[in-house]
Amino acid sequence: MLGGWPLTDRATFDAIVALVRETDRAAAILACVLLEDHLERKLQRDLRHSDLFETLFGVGRPLNFFGAQNQLAYLMKIYGKPFYRELETIGSIRNKFAHLYSDKEGRFIKGFKSSVIAKLCGQLSLIEPLLEKELERKKIVSGDRRGLEMKEAEVKRILDDPKRKYLETCALCASALKGSLDSRIREAIWADTFPPPDFI
Repeated sequence: MLGGWPLTDRATFDAIVALVRETDRAAAILACVLLEDHLERKLQRDLRHSDLFETLFGVGRPLNFFGAQNQLAYLMKIYGKPFYRELETIGSIRNKFAHLYSDKEGRFIKGFKSSVIAKLCGQLSLIEPLLEKELERKKIVSGDRRGLEMKEAEVKRILDDPKRKYLETCALCASALKGSLDSRIREAIWADTFPPPDFI
């Protein structure tokens, strides 16, 4: 809705299409991998062009991991603490799916509605204020009551469904890192405080 998945090539397109058909576990991992790819590309664009990049970011190297890349981007002041935390939460959700088959109570982690995953998805905080602002703008400019009701229902579905919220948040973050998101929204979600005082 706010920033769809940025398309870079055919393989990315196929991966994005697969998100809909995959199991919750596979979709969670794949969405984070797509996001991780955009984070690494953003770092590569912002760092000095050098063969050292592969030395640090190559397979098995110190910055080959999503968490380490997120920490580096934060330290480089690419984005503020709210975006950093959002990526941390996304990484935690991915890791739960990738490395655990049951929660602390011994219940099988079947999907996004499993309590441990749903709780983490509830911590995703960037998308809700953005969707609310989008609805406010729609109310101001729209005379189409039916269209507005459909939009409100769509926002509710996203926020109430942990999988939709996770996937939409991953897409939003990937769009911001790619540079394909509206610059005002990107600046807002990359601010040190979110939403910023002058949030439009």
